[in-house]
Amino acid sequence: IFTILNNMNRYEVIEANGKLYEIYRTLPEERVKRVKDGVDIIKQLWHCDRAFKNNGKYYFVRDITDVEHETITTD
Repeated sequence: IFTILNNMNRYEVIEANGKLYEIYRTLPEERVKRVKDGVDIIKQLWHCDRAFKNNGKYYFVRDITDVEHETITTD
């Protein structure tokens, strides 16, 4: 189970087990399972670190290891 975090940037981010991941692509489960070892093949092809399955979809993601941020203050 994970949470999709909406943001204003180009990439969508999910949180799973307290870690953040950039969603590269999603595919319906039936398209991935057409090929033996489909998940591993797609992860390698798209240079993704992991794949999560949720609600009939595979989420192919890349680990977010360093988050750059700046503190915004209001006057």
